[in-house]
Amino acid sequence: MTSNFTRQTSNFSEDTLVQQTTAEHLQRELGWESVYAWNDETFGPDGTLGRTSDREVVLARPLRDKLVELNPALPDEAYDDAVRIMIRDHLWSDYTGLPVNAYTKAGQYNF
Repeated sequence: MTSNFTRQTSNFSEDTLVQQTTAEHLQRELGWESVYAWNDETFGPDGTLGRTSDREVVLARPLRDKLVELNPALPDEAYDDAVRIMIRDHLWSDYTGLPVNAYTKAGQYNF
């Protein structure tokens, strides 16, 4: 026998309470498009989000597209360099988003 509590809470999940609610808010308030790609994402340059794996957190394809839109008439290598630098700086930053230093046997590198 199912209790009333179980029936009332069965529609509550991380998806309905967090992901869908957040996606709807971002779409409504900022016009953002959300893609729920958890089990359906294909990888590669022509994949769902353009990622090579699920470990990539920066979506390079839409980032580059937006750079082109906001900065028209630059050479292609300028957009590619900007994306590469932004992704590199993201990977080598702490949780504040500020660049951090990496130390190797050869010395210090600032990212």
